[in-house]
Amino acid sequence: MADDGISADELQALIARAPAPPQDRRYGLEVERRDGCLIIRPSGTLMQSEPSEFEGRLVDLVGDASARNSVIDLAQVQYMSSAVLGCLVGYLHRIKDHQGQVLLVRPPDKMLRMIEILGLTQIFLVVDDLDTAIAYYRVNPSPAAPP
Repeated sequence: MADDGISADELQALIARAPAPPQDRRYGLEVERRDGCLIIRPSGTLMQSEPSEFEGRLVDLVGDASARNSVIDLAQVQYMSSAVLGCLVGYLHRIKDHQGQVLLVRPPDKMLRMIEILGLTQIFLVVDDLDTAIAYYRVNPSPAAPP
């Protein structure tokens, strides 16, 4: 029994019932909800062998209430295969089906060139920093979810 009168079993039960932390780091993604936006931060090298896990995690996020105002912060991505980039396009289409939008933030120079060459700047708004992305949604909020 701990000094404050809580047994080890009670402590374990409290820990098990504790709410999840606000950030989720599965599949190389950090997820944060801020100012009505869903901020997704992939990191590292995202290779062609990982798109199914990556895509599955993105699909899980589509139902999140703040997902209609999605921000994908690419600053910590060293490399992203075209297959993984395709997952982002799929996520965008799912979010648009829910009357939302997806902004890309801080893609590294090589990735930005690939996004431009593929013509993805026609479907993604690319901004330089997170504050700009959040400010965009303050001025252009996605409509509320349909009933």
